[in-house]
Amino acid sequence: MGIASPMQSEVRRSCQRVQPNNAGYLIMNALRVQHFSPSILWSVRRMSTTSEPYRPHSARTATHPRSPTLFPATIAAIHTPSPHLRQVTLALASPPIFKPGQWVDLHLPSIPQPGGFTIITPPSRESTSFELSIGHAPQNPAAAWLWRTPGEVLGQRVEVRVGGEFVFPPAGANRGDVERVVFVAGGVGVNPFLSMLAWAMGGEAPDEWRDVEMRFIWSSRKGQWAYLDRIERACGKDGTTLFETGGVEGETTCLEGWHVKTRRLDSGDLQKAVEGKRVLVYVCGPKGFTDFCVDALVRDAAVRKERVFCEKWW
Repeated sequence: MGIASPMQSEVRRSCQRVQPNNAGYLIMNALRVQHFSPSILWSVRRMSTTSEPYRPHSARTATHPRSPTLFPATIAAIHTPSPHLRQVTLALASPPIFKPGQWVDLHLPSIPQPGGFTIITPPSRESTSFELSIGHAPQNPAAAWLWRTPGEVLGQRVEVRVGGEFVFPPAGANRGDVERVVFVAGGVGVNPFLSMLAWAMGGEAPDEWRDVEMRFIWSSRKGQWAYLDRIERACGKDGTTLFETGGVEGETTCLEGWHVKTRRLDSGDLQKAVEGKRVLVYVCGPKGFTDFCVDALVRDAAVRKERVFCEKWW
């Protein structure tokens, strides 16, 4: 594969988290993701509603690499693309430095612990703003604060710190050894992929990654298809497979011209997306979904473990 790594380890049924080599590096090194282990990456993020007791994002990601500096920002815009998602635009004084797929610690007025939210727009050398996707999660104090009425939130000054190591492309990847990149999302696990897709299609990506072939698999609950237009721009309808759960088993429906499979994805669907090519596969979703996909990719689709990257955020 050509992905350099200082560590070697055996593939496991669950994803293994990589510890940062140096937690005290300066901002540029903090945002330059370290080489991955050829075992599967485990990065923790809390992005969605869950029945388990709330655990602060800062505790879940305490050992993850992040910038040592907090940057002031202003909440410049709010958009609600669906009843369960709110899109927040943050404006900064200068273009923020981050990698496609990273999150931010978001420090809000009167909230003791920062919230952790995914950046859904690509890095840019010119733009001084970026967007976050906020799930409706009343038990999460930071999310609840951002879901107040727009008049209470717009214009508020906040602070952000970029962090995370679930990024595209992985450090040390040899583009010549990658025929296809497959993204597999479960529910709101789609969020980090929005930044990755847009970056690969935009002018900020190096030439060798700009023309990479991409396939997208997304399994979501009925009606929860926000940001599907962004996926279509990157992968097209032919390169995207949608699975809708919560409907009637075996039925198919159309979603504005999309063919949607109303069943859970299976191992055969993953094998079809890989097609025996030299791939990189990114997986993000709930625990059972992620574990199933990782196992099926390695065991049934014969994807080498160092080519599979996943993020666990529960």
